[in-house]
Amino acid sequence: ANWIEKSDEYSRNEIMDMLLGAIRLTVPQFDLDEINRCLYSENEISLIIDIAVQYSRSGQRRKAEDILRQLIKMLQKRYPNHIRLPLAAYNYAIYLCLERRYEESLEIVELGRTTAIKQKHYLSLPGFLHIEAECRYFMGEVGTSEKLYRSAYHIYKAIDDLDNLKILENMLEKNLVLAMLIYVCITIVGCVVLALPGVTFAIAAGLLFGPVLGTICCSVATVIGAMLAFIVGRFFLKDSIKPMVMKNKYLKKWLFDETGTNEIVVLMITRLVPVFPYNLQNFAYGITDIRFSTYSVYSFIFMLPGTAMYTVGTAGFAGKENRILYIGVALAIAVIVIGGGAFLNKRYIKEEQGKDDEV
Repeated sequence: ANWIEKSDEYSRNEIMDMLLGAIRLTVPQFDLDEINRCLYSENEISLIIDIAVQYSRSGQRRKAEDILRQLIKMLQKRYPNHIRLPLAAYNYAIYLCLERRYEESLEIVELGRTTAIKQKHYLSLPGFLHIEAECRYFMGEVGTSEKLYRSAYHIYKAIDDLDNLKILENMLEKNLVLAMLIYVCITIVGCVVLALPGVTFAIAAGLLFGPVLGTICCSVATVIGAMLAFIVGRFFLKDSIKPMVMKNKYLKKWLFDETGTNEIVVLMITRLVPVFPYNLQNFAYGITDIRFSTYSVYSFIFMLPGTAMYTVGTAGFAGKENRILYIGVALAIAVIVIGGGAFLNKRYIKEEQGKDDEV
């Protein structure tokens, strides 16, 4: 198809006959009015797109639109992540824009763009931005159109060939790791030095990295911060921390009184029941007899549900994809965390308070 396009030997009709003849060699039942009747290989789908393009170039744009509409519908149903879906969407969006069907064109642009991103076909992104810029301009959104044109220009400059595309992919991967490291460092400093609430960093992780990676990053960072606070409390600030802990009746009761409660249970209670100040208890455990390994492992386990509740919930509210799923998961975790905290509070904290009042 590319070769005959550059040749002056063939008319539009002859080119169309060649393309139709080529696809009917392997799909004898091929019918332009019922494209979804057959299954196609990647090359056959490319031929169908070429046929639609030839119809448009010969002045039969409506026919081209119909072919691509059928093809995209078939691909969405059978092969939603097909490698040729962005190409079909790109051409269809152009024809819709030329027909002044701007809103329909924008829908197809979004389909093509999201599919291209999933497939890491970044070379097609500036084309979709270009089409959207055209549509927005004629819809009266001139400012938005200008921004889209600029974005398209910069992407064109960045990925003008496959070598640059590969470089961009590598840079994205490296930047993701760098971003994770920076986040972890900031979270550690925030927890240990500035004593900022951990929920702040959990929300930030959900926004930056999504539900899964955000939960991992935040959990690792907060646990490292808690471990460093433990070390500081045990070896450097023991004399300074103990008077502060003794002023908090809950920490004093559970960390230093001989209650007979297993230290893992104590760790679970202090992590899940909100009456215990989070940052202070990290330092406070350093002046107890609990082993560092026990403290680290079980802190990670007991802090993980609360972290996931915020990161997954934040990702659900901030994102568009899987919003209901993420919010539902966050709510389920919240029920478990809040319910577990309420049970522990009733079972241990209030029960101990009642005994103290009786005494």
